[in-house]
Amino acid sequence: MKPSSCDRCSGEAKVVLGYGPHRFCQEHFEEFFEKRVRRTIRTNRLVKHGEKIAVGVSGGKDSMVTLHLLNNIFGDRNEIEAIMIDEGIHGYRDRAIAIAVKYCKEHKIPYHLVGFENEFGLNMGKVMQKIRANEKLGSTCGFCGVFRRNFLNKKALEIDADKLATGHNLDDEVQSIEMNLFSNELDKLSRLGEAAGNRRIEGLVPRIKPLYDTL
Repeated sequence: MKPSSCDRCSGEAKVVLGYGPHRFCQEHFEEFFEKRVRRTIRTNRLVKHGEKIAVGVSGGKDSMVTLHLLNNIFGDRNEIEAIMIDEGIHGYRDRAIAIAVKYCKEHKIPYHLVGFENEFGLNMGKVMQKIRANEKLGSTCGFCGVFRRNFLNKKALEIDADKLATGHNLDDEVQSIEMNLFSNELDKLSRLGEAAGNRRIEGLVPRIKPLYDTL
């Protein structure tokens, strides 16, 4: 079967998007993707000139793309800094953090590595043991998520960041909507959107989602 060609050139399509449908070679897909992110930021006024933007970076593809694009778009007029959270689970986050650190060093992006153990004397492995010993405490993921969000916000405050960007995309947002609807936690819907939360809260750095309109 002959490969389809890119919509914008004669090159082979490397990415095919079902809606449209759209077919892109690597170069034109990157161009298309960045244009959409720029539009999301511009339409929703997510970033203002001169603001310091902290980026929550796990080392995964979504957060790395967020860091890469924000640095490309705003690196010459805004301060961009990365925050990485290490849960302290051996073999779980090591490689991803190494990738993120390498990228930051290569692109001269300041970064901060926050470890669970340094913050409250326990890594997530030890927390898991305590949770499993008491079923009433709930799920391990629930605790880990709360800790990560808290430490991201704490470090963002420490570095005087104006915004905290995360790699949440449209798929993540749809899943959150479904989970809140099915669990009848409708009040949590107000926290969703391209700028998380509908009002400023003292001590909480405003969160933005540049990938909000992308899959």
